[in-house]
Amino acid sequence: MDVYRSLDSVPVFAKAGAIIPMDTDVKNSVDIPEALTVKVFAGADGYFSLYEDSGETAEFDGAKTSMTLKWKNNDSSAEFLIQKPEGDLSDLPQERQITIEFVGFSSKEEPQVKVNGEDKPATVDTTNQGLKVTLPNLPTESEYVVSFKSIELKENNVKERIETLLDEAQIDFIVKEKIDRIIFEEDNSQVVLGHLLALNLDTDLIKVLGEILLAAPVQ
Repeated sequence: MDVYRSLDSVPVFAKAGAIIPMDTDVKNSVDIPEALTVKVFAGADGYFSLYEDSGETAEFDGAKTSMTLKWKNNDSSAEFLIQKPEGDLSDLPQERQITIEFVGFSSKEEPQVKVNGEDKPATVDTTNQGLKVTLPNLPTESEYVVSFKSIELKENNVKERIETLLDEAQIDFIVKEKIDRIIFEEDNSQVVLGHLLALNLDTDLIKVLGEILLAAPVQ
């Protein structure tokens, strides 16, 4: 598969249902983090086990935290669960701040957040990639459930991405105008690509535009 990005960016791919916990501290450290960002990718069921220990022995001697995404296409709902950690918790921080980024999620209603079975206030934000749920510092031994009653896959914003590409591309202004007009007058991705091919554009530019157009559902 060919992908095209600027020199200062690197594409990262994740399958539907992927769950990726990340340390929020950008330093190169082996310390167990006091804050986590968990990226959850829409579209399928997913499962992940996070293992954390002191790192002082060859064998694992720490805590395991299981995370599960249940993606239910039949009733447009989804549920993400972070279970209480199991095992030796002595190396874990007493409290932890967790931010959950739901990539590719789109919902008209805010999700319900429960911590240890009780409703918990959380900050919910809409992002370019989906939804972000930010929780306060809570005891590390907590269980989290984030439930969506009405969920859809977030659509790829093709026109915005191409507009950004054209702003940065070093091509003739008249050519930019022609591309811009085609993009905003036609909604069908395949039809748009056909019109762009007729412009006899540079091969590399066509490949970049094609990647963006074909990543979106065809009308």
